[in-house]
Amino acid sequence: MACKRHLLIMAAILQLSLSANATAPFHAIPVDIPETHSALNIVHKNRGNSGGFSAMWMSQDCTRLVIISDYSQVALDQLDMKIKRSGWYQAKINFDKNDRMLGLTVIQQGQLRDTDGTILSGAAESMEWDGKGFLVSFDGRGDIYRYAGKSPLEPLLNTTPTIAYAQPNLGKGNSGLEALTVLHNGKVFALWEKLKGQTVAKGLIISKVAASQAFNYIALTNPGGATTMVDGSVLIVEKQWLGIGKGQRLRLLRIPFEDLDKPVSSFKGQVLVDNKSLEYDNNEGVSSCTRNSKEFAFIITDDNGDWPAAVVEGLGKKRQRSLLLQIDLTQAK
Repeated sequence: MACKRHLLIMAAILQLSLSANATAPFHAIPVDIPETHSALNIVHKNRGNSGGFSAMWMSQDCTRLVIISDYSQVALDQLDMKIKRSGWYQAKINFDKNDRMLGLTVIQQGQLRDTDGTILSGAAESMEWDGKGFLVSFDGRGDIYRYAGKSPLEPLLNTTPTIAYAQPNLGKGNSGLEALTVLHNGKVFALWEKLKGQTVAKGLIISKVAASQAFNYIALTNPGGATTMVDGSVLIVEKQWLGIGKGQRLRLLRIPFEDLDKPVSSFKGQVLVDNKSLEYDNNEGVSSCTRNSKEFAFIITDDNGDWPAAVVEGLGKKRQRSLLLQIDLTQAK
């Protein structure tokens, strides 16, 4: 009976794969981005149907990618097009012999559900696999959802989630629960964006069996995402828009694993990467994985493609891009 159920699941995944790749709303092309091992520009057929990628998960061997769109937090009466809300995509990453990305092949796609079974309105910001399903965090709320299942390669994000952790919202408005990762001890590291004018970001280390540990993360720029490295350390990507014609700042910082078990009230990351470039964009999700004995960080950028033309082209700004960056952490340490 179990074998039959497994075959049915695999058949359903194959059908999703064939359907998803045939109707993929984007393709990816290699681009040169400073201080990266490789990079892809994800080109959308229609920015209303895909974009806004904020949450990301990578398989441990770097071959599979899951990304979620945060579409849309733009007020309905301000949107200038029809948009697909909370789209998610699983893709295979194609590499060359030097472990540089060549492109993406979409395997599955769907739309994220809310706890009542309806399509989520938007605002997904971070995701992580905890062994029981995908944990997903959001702007505008502290609760962390779980999309339950046995394998991260199944289309779990089409299922109705439960609230895995009911938490207070330490952010405000768009300054939401931006970064989420599961530590080697099973606890959840949750980090909010900085509030305007603050020099620290609020965070929690969440446990199922003990009270959450509140902390401040000393942030020179704004946290965009977090991931747990092979050695148990937490890697945080930070972002900063430098102004029209000045580009973006990309920072990668490491909180050593030995610091995470200490009852401290604040963390300050060790800087691994700190660069500015016109080629960078709005750094959001980050995930680390290992390929051919090298640990890489992959970063997804949010193009804010649902923003209306009035606040982009109308203000003399260029459209942002959906970039997938690959950084060799063995070179950055």
